[in-house]
Amino acid sequence: MTGHGLKDFDTAGLRCSIMQPTVWPWLGYFDLMDQVDVFVLYDDVQLSRQSWMTRNRILTGQGPVWLPVPVKQHGLDTLIVQAEIDDTRPWRKKQCKTLQMAYGKAPYFEPVYAVVESLIHQQTTSLAEFNVGLITHIAQCMGIET
Repeated sequence: MTGHGLKDFDTAGLRCSIMQPTVWPWLGYFDLMDQVDVFVLYDDVQLSRQSWMTRNRILTGQGPVWLPVPVKQHGLDTLIVQAEIDDTRPWRKKQCKTLQMAYGKAPYFEPVYAVVESLIHQQTTSLAEFNVGLITHIAQCMGIET
């Protein structure tokens, strides 16, 4: 659920968590999601460009590597929900190649990569929609029903 419409819920006795939608969240993010009754993806706040909202990193044989999602330049007061992905850069292809190089020989790579690749190639230019798409799909794959 996004931050819009929370007032429509009777929250008495419910456990609620509110998080910003980050790109490729860590396992603890999903653990928190699984532990609450209501999980709100709060995308109506200021975008911080050099943050987990626009990038994450993976460990490779050569050390950590960033996986950025480039966003178009807007003012400092741009909200996450307003941020547009900059598809003039080949970042989707680069992320796929980086993941193949880093984890291609790992057990279960092929079935997991098929899901990850489809998430990277989501047909959206909205950063919020991209991150929410990642989060909700991964949560479903993990059996999280919040």
